[in-house]
Amino acid sequence: MDWKKNRRAFYLSFLLAWGIGGISIPASAQNAGMPGSFEALAASPTQINCYWLPAKGATGYKLLRNGQLIAQLPSTATEYHDTNLQPNTNYTYVVEAEHGVEKPVAAPAYLERTFPVFPAGKTLDFDVVVVQASSGGVAAAIEAAKRGWKVALVEPTTRPGGMPVNGLCATDLRRPYHACNFFVRFQEEVKKIYAAEGIETNGLSYEPHVALQAMKSLLFSTPNITLYRLATLGKVYSEPSDAEGHRKVTAVQIRELTLDGEPTGRTAILRAKVFIDATDCGDLAAAAGAPFRLGREPRTPQEPHAGVIYYDRATDTLLPGSTGKGDKRIQSYAYLLVVKDYGPGTDHTIPKPPGYNEQDYIHTPPWKQSWAFTSGRMPGHKFELNQHPQGNDWQGINYRYPLDDWKQRAHIAELYRNHVLGYLYYIQTVQGQKQLGLPDDEFRDSGGFPPLLYVREGRRIMGQQLPTEADITYARHIIRPESIGIGDYPMDSHAVEPKRNWNRPDLGEGEFWLYRYTPWHELPLGIIVPKRLDNVWVVIAVSSTHVSYGTYRLELVRMAFGEAAGIGAALSLEFHLKSREVPARQIQLEMLPDLTAPYSDPHAVLYYFPDVPPSCKNYMQIQYLAARGFANSMTYFHPDAPTTWSELTRWLTRLAERAAPPPKVIGETTDSQGHPVQIVKKAFAPYMGQPVNLQALKELQEKPQSDLPVTRAEMAHWLVKVMGWSEAPAYLAGRYVDLTTEQEKRDVATLYQHDINSMMWDGYNAIRPDNKLAFQPDAPISHADMFAVLYVAQIGLGPLFYDNPVDGRNGRKVPPIPYEIVTVPKSNEKSAPNLRTYD
Repeated sequence: MDWKKNRRAFYLSFLLAWGIGGISIPASAQNAGMPGSFEALAASPTQINCYWLPAKGATGYKLLRNGQLIAQLPSTATEYHDTNLQPNTNYTYVVEAEHGVEKPVAAPAYLERTFPVFPAGKTLDFDVVVVQASSGGVAAAIEAAKRGWKVALVEPTTRPGGMPVNGLCATDLRRPYHACNFFVRFQEEVKKIYAAEGIETNGLSYEPHVALQAMKSLLFSTPNITLYRLATLGKVYSEPSDAEGHRKVTAVQIRELTLDGEPTGRTAILRAKVFIDATDCGDLAAAAGAPFRLGREPRTPQEPHAGVIYYDRATDTLLPGSTGKGDKRIQSYAYLLVVKDYGPGTDHTIPKPPGYNEQDYIHTPPWKQSWAFTSGRMPGHKFELNQHPQGNDWQGINYRYPLDDWKQRAHIAELYRNHVLGYLYYIQTVQGQKQLGLPDDEFRDSGGFPPLLYVREGRRIMGQQLPTEADITYARHIIRPESIGIGDYPMDSHAVEPKRNWNRPDLGEGEFWLYRYTPWHELPLGIIVPKRLDNVWVVIAVSSTHVSYGTYRLELVRMAFGEAAGIGAALSLEFHLKSREVPARQIQLEMLPDLTAPYSDPHAVLYYFPDVPPSCKNYMQIQYLAARGFANSMTYFHPDAPTTWSELTRWLTRLAERAAPPPKVIGETTDSQGHPVQIVKKAFAPYMGQPVNLQALKELQEKPQSDLPVTRAEMAHWLVKVMGWSEAPAYLAGRYVDLTTEQEKRDVATLYQHDINSMMWDGYNAIRPDNKLAFQPDAPISHADMFAVLYVAQIGLGPLFYDNPVDGRNGRKVPPIPYEIVTVPKSNEKSAPNLRTYD
C-alpha cells in the first residue's frame, strides 16, 4: 500500500499498530537555569566522564562528587573527565549552574560506578553469573543479589539495561494498567528522574539517557553485583550430570572488548553454581547443549498465522501467497535511532552513509505521518525511529546472525548501522527535515548512535513448556498455576523479506500484528527453564514458537522473566535444586507482596483483575488462588462483594481438587493371625495431607445453588465438613463471645484450630474489650476474605514446599503424588469407609 494512494489508511494503520498511549507529557519546561541531560558515564576502572547541556544564563559550573566540590568550571564547559578513581566503586555526581549572586541550580544527582579491573587470565568464583545486562538480565541480577548471593553481570556495551537504554523509548504496552512486576520499578524510577527536572510523565516514554540512569540507579543501589562492561561471552564449560543427557554448566569464559566492540585478546573465567542466559540469541544455553529452534514453524490449527504469510491488518485476512510453509527466515533487525529536533532554520544533516540508496526509503511516509512523529515522541524534542517495512528494517541479511561468530555479527550490525543512517539522511535531504539530527545529549560515548542492535528474534531455547499461538489466543480459558507475570502486547512480527509489491496492503512477507488474537495472558514459568540443563535459566530467547514469541519478546515481559529467573536462581542455591526442580509456588510467594516475603515485589501480578490492585486486601492470596483457577470465570473479582452459595460450592470444589485422592482397595489377603485384611493404595499422608470428604462435597453440590449470600457460620460449617477436619477441643469455642448454637461452636472452634479466625477478615476490630473475639456468625463473608480462608485451607492439602501435583499443567512437570501400600482390617461392609474398591 503506497501512502500517496491511501494516506489516511496508512496513518491509521500505524496508530492502531503502535498505540497512542505512553507518551510523556511535560507539565512545565525544564527548571529554569538547570544544566540539561546531565550524565556520568564510566569509561574505565579509574575514570568517569560527566556531560551536560548548557544552562541558560549560567556564569559557571560546580561539579560535586559524593557531595564534595571537585571542579569549578567556566560557563562554556559541558563535560568533565574525573580521573584517579577507585575501581568498582559507586560515585554520586551533581553539577550546579551558577547564576551570579543567585542560588546555583543543580541538575538531579547521578549515580555511576567505575568498571572493575578486568580479571585477565584469572578464574573468579560467583554464586550466579548473568550473561548480558539486557533488561531481563538486569532484573535477574538484582533479584538474585538482593537475596544475598554474589552475582557477576556481563555486558558487551557500556550501557546496562538492554533496548530501553538503546533507543527503544516507547514502551510496548497496549494498556498502561497492565504494567507489572520489575518494569514498574523501572517506570517509577523514570518518573522520579523526570520529576526532578520539572517534567511530569507516565514513565512509558523516555529518553535513552533517562532510561540508562534509571537502570543504573536500580542496579548500583543493590549490593553483591559485579558488573563487567565491555565484556562478552566466549566459551561455555559444561559437564554431564546424569545418564539421561542432562548437563551442568560449570564456568564461562568472558572476553574483554574495546569501546568499538573489538576483542582485546584478554579473557577471564567466571565459575558459578547457577547461570542466567540473558542474551538475545540464547548463546550460553545453546553452547551448553540446550535444544533450540530457529525460524518459523509451519501453519497448523494451533498456529493459523505461522509460516509464510502476507497479512492485511485492516481486514484481518491472509492474502494470496500465504502458503503457511515453515522456514528458517527471521524477522528483520534494526538499530532504533533517536533523533532530535533542533528547531526551524537549523541544519544537522549527516554525511551520506556508505551504501546509501534512495530507493531503499521511497515508500516511507512523510515525516509528520511517520511512526516516529505520531507515536515515537519523547521529552527533549526527540523521536524514536522505528519505521518498517522500509526505514529502519532491512530484511534478509540477518538469517544466520544467531549462529554466526562475532566477526560476522559485527559485519551485519555495520550494515544495519549504515542502513538506518541512510534513513535519517533520506529524511533530512529528500523529505527536507534538516532540523532533525543525531542527539547531542544521547549516547555520548558512541557518537550519538546506540551501540546495541535490536535483535528482535534469534534462537528460541526449548524449555519445559512450548506455548503456541492458540495458548495466547485462548489464554483466558487456560489455568496457569505456573504464572510469573502477565503480558498484553499483541503477537507480532516484522517482515522477513523485503516488500516488493507496493500495491498490496500487507507490510511485507512475514509481517503480522495480531491485536484481535492477543488478550492479556499469564507468563508461564516453564519457558525460561531450558531442557537438558540443570543450572541455567533463559530470560530473552525463551521457549516459544515464532508466533507466540511475538508477545514474549517485549521489554516489560523480558523484565518479568528476568525477575522470576533471579528469584529461581536464589531458590535453587538456597535449597540445592536444579532449575527444573524449583517450584513455581515458591517463586510466586517470594514475588507477591506479603509481610512474610521481605524481598517481594509490590507490583507483582500473576492474574489480572481490574478491581484488584496490589493495595487490595488479601492481594497475595487472591493472586495465588486466581492463578490456580479459583476465579477463572471472573473478569472482575469484586473483592468486597459477599460470597454466594454458588461461589462457595465452586470454590470448595476447586479446593477439593487439590486434595489427595481417596484411598483405593487394590486387593485382599489375611494377616499373620489369619484375619481378613484389605490391601489399600493411598497417597502418602505427610506429603499430600488427608483426603477431603467427597460425600460432603457432593451433598453441597446437590444443594440448590443461588446468588444469596453465605453467612460466616454457614461458610464455617461447609468448609469444616468438606475438608473432613476433626472436631476441635471444646475450649477453643470459648475464644468467641457471639456463638449461640452448639454447631456454630464446633465449626468455629475447628476453624480456629486450623489457623482460621475472624481476625483474618476483621483485623483488630474482631477483638472485644474482654480480649475475646467476635465471629459475627450471621454476617456475610466477602470474596477477598473468602480467598484468605481458602488459601490457608489449601496449604494442608498438598506438599508444603513443592507444587501441588494438580498444578502440573500445560506441559510442565511437577513431582507426582507419592503413594504407599498399607493393609487395613476388612470391615463387615463391602469396603472400609471412604475407600474405593478395585474394579
